[in-house]
This record gives sequence, C-alpha cells and structure tokens, in this order.
Amino acid sequence: MGKGTAPKPRGLRDSPFFRVGDFNVHKWQVFTIAGTLTLGSSICHTKGMETRKLQIIRFTESLIQQKGYAAFSYDDLAKHFGVTKASIHYHFEKKEDLGLAVLERLYQRLLAFSARMAISQEPVEEKLARFSKLQMEELADDVICPISSLQADFELLPDSMRMKLQAISRLELSVMQGIIADGASGLGTDSRAVALAVLAAIKGSLQYRRVLGEDPGPDIMDGICRILTRS
Repeated sequence: MGKGTAPKPRGLRDSPFFRVGDFNVHKWQVFTIAGTLTLGSSICHTKGMETRKLQIIRFTESLIQQKGYAAFSYDDLAKHFGVTKASIHYHFEKKEDLGLAVLERLYQRLLAFSARMAISQEPVEEKLARFSKLQMEELADDVICPISSLQADFELLPDSMRMKLQAISRLELSVMQGIIADGASGLGTDSRAVALAVLAAIKGSLQYRRVLGEDPGPDIMDGICRILTRS
C-alpha cells in the first residue's frame, strides 16, 4: 500500500460481520427476498425473534383449532403477521417443523398439569374442573380442542407428528385415568375405560358448542361428577 493511500475497506467477502445501524451483523443473518436485501428486526434482537416464534406457534394452534392442520397454510400465517412467507419459513422451514412445535407446546402443557395433579389433594370434582378449564382455556365458541383436531387429521399428518400426537394422547389418557382412580373407587370398574368415556364427553361438548352455539360443558361436567362420586 503506497504512502497516503487509504486502506481498502473490507467487504462482506473479507469479514463475517458488517454494520447495520447500531448492530454488528453476521453475514449469514442476511437473506434475500425477491432480490431485495432484507434484514428482519427480529434477527437483530434475539428476544424479539423468540417472541415472534412463540406468536407463530400460538396462532398456528388457534388455526388448528378452527379448521385443522391440513387446512391452514403459511399464507394464512404471513397475512396474519403482515410478513412474507419467507419470514415464516425462517422460523420454521417446513410445516412439519411448525406442527411439531405446536405438539411440543401441548405436550409440555399436559406435563405441567400432570405434575400439579400428582401432588394435589383436591377432590375429583375440582380436578375434573381444572382439566376441563385446561381444555377450554382461551377457546372461542367456534373452536375445538387442538388435540382432538389433530387426532381428526391423524391420517394426514407426517410420521413425526403422528408419533408425537400418540405420545400426547397417551399422556392425556394417563392424566385422566389418574384423576378417575383418585375419586371413583365406588364405581367398581376399569378406570381406563371410565377415563376414555370422560375424555370423549369433555371433548365432544366442545364439538356441540361449536355447532349449536350453546355450551353443554357445565351440564356434562355436573353429570360426570355425580356419577364418579356416587357410592
């Protein structure tokens, strides 16, 4: 380099980082959409990225409740969040990946509930009420249980999602069976069979609520509790 010659600036090819505003950005964090260099704010802010990812999972769960896994698309997500489909693919490359994330969220929710029930001294009526609330938490009148919706689409799911859904279904049945076993000693019957019947009743009430526009849940829960607690 000759005297007085300014040093040649390092470009993307020479350095793994470059400046965007107040951020040092690694070049793999830049992606191109339709020929335009785009830098999502969520990429610059890790916390923001995690929040958007959770938002996508939560909204996907609501879409599954409304119309099923097979019926929604990344276009639905992109329109809802006001972004391109490429932005959704950045977080979840395939729809299967997103489906698995939703299933993991459901699984962890059930695990946490199971842990609470394992140490709870509440009567069976209260435990059933808590389970029913878990099923109907944040549910609008026109949606159903996300697990039920995915079970209905079982034959359309990729193998990885089928396996996870089977694990969730077994866990859900196990949780209900534990509740039944704690409070239905007077029935003199198989707690697993009763648990299946109770699950079908609770989830079926959501189907009828969506179709009829009225909630049969309280009456169903009252009937279940009276049957389980009779001597």
